[in-house]
Amino acid sequence: MDGGAAAIEVLVQNLINALREDYSLLRDAVKIWLRELEALAFDADNVLDEFSYHLLHKEVKKMKTPKAKDKVQFG
Repeated sequence: MDGGAAAIEVLVQNLINALREDYSLLRDAVKIWLRELEALAFDADNVLDEFSYHLLHKEVKKMKTPKAKDKVQFG
């Protein structure tokens, strides 16, 4: 192998190694990002649950409890 081909082979091998390192870093970054996204989704779900609870609570409070004159009395 002449000097030019050997230099190209070294360059290609260096590029392959650099790409492997970049891929590993990106893979780890994506895993972290997905964990953060999952936590955010859980937080959003909790906010929606709280909102639904408060709407339901508000509706229940609007319902009037029967007054003494509206109650049926037996006896």
